[in-house]
Amino acid sequence: MDVLIPTCQEHGVAVIGRVILDEGGLSGFLQEDTVIPKGDYRYQYFDCLPRSVYIEKINQLKAYIPNHASSLVELAIRFVLHHPGVTTAITTMHIHEHVTQNMASAQAGPLTTDVFDSLRVKQRWVRNFTQARKHL
Repeated sequence: MDVLIPTCQEHGVAVIGRVILDEGGLSGFLQEDTVIPKGDYRYQYFDCLPRSVYIEKINQLKAYIPNHASSLVELAIRFVLHHPGVTTAITTMHIHEHVTQNMASAQAGPLTTDVFDSLRVKQRWVRNFTQARKHL
């Protein structure tokens, strides 16, 4: 994000934000006791580390609600679309209510620079799934 997006923007290369709701993790569905069926593509995704680690990260993001966004989904969408070098962002489209909410979030505009920078610096979380899955 720090180098890639500005470089792409400088060279006229499109940037597509994908998995911006972290496979639904930012939608609020995941709890300690959530059972993800074995055939679900998210099976093991959220549990390659202890689930409590993921949920703690989500809880830290909740500190930005409602002062800077109405939901974690809105916070994520506005975060991804903050940089003008991001051409588009992909979210779920299979539930009408989610589509409506996601569009409203995108239309809310970017976060303030202070909030964006706070999220970018204080909430950055780089996960190495390949390494983590070796321990499953």
